[in-house]
Amino acid sequence: MNPRLSRFILPVITLIVLSLNIAGQGDSHPTATDTPEVTKAKRQIVKLLLKDIFRGKSGENIYLSTKNLPPKLMENFPKFKNLTARFVAEGGETETTGCPFEFRIFQVSGRKASVLFGDCRNGLGYNFEKVGGKWRFAPLEIEND
Repeated sequence: MNPRLSRFILPVITLIVLSLNIAGQGDSHPTATDTPEVTKAKRQIVKLLLKDIFRGKSGENIYLSTKNLPPKLMENFPKFKNLTARFVAEGGETETTGCPFEFRIFQVSGRKASVLFGDCRNGLGYNFEKVGGKWRFAPLEIEND
């Protein structure tokens, strides 16, 4: 298989799988049932993801929708060097904030996590795993029958 094509196909497959998961789940709003361990994991994953996505950007505001972000996570939100995270309430978009980024799906299950993150136009799926007590990006796993 062409390496360029395979780099394109794997993210598309991840996005399709996560989209199907959304359809089966219905609303993915955060619940008050997140344990302190899950909130801590989400905080670490958010920091890892945003740090990677906004690498090389400086002095910018990142506008994030509060939809699907648990209040406990927002209370002690990760800090970033040279970037400022600004929260936008659902439906609170303005010309300044534009289309805020949103965590559409955020699932943590044991040592694995899946996140669908993007703005109002585009989103990508990300997988994470906990190795040696730290969260890291996980390779996409595809099973062949």
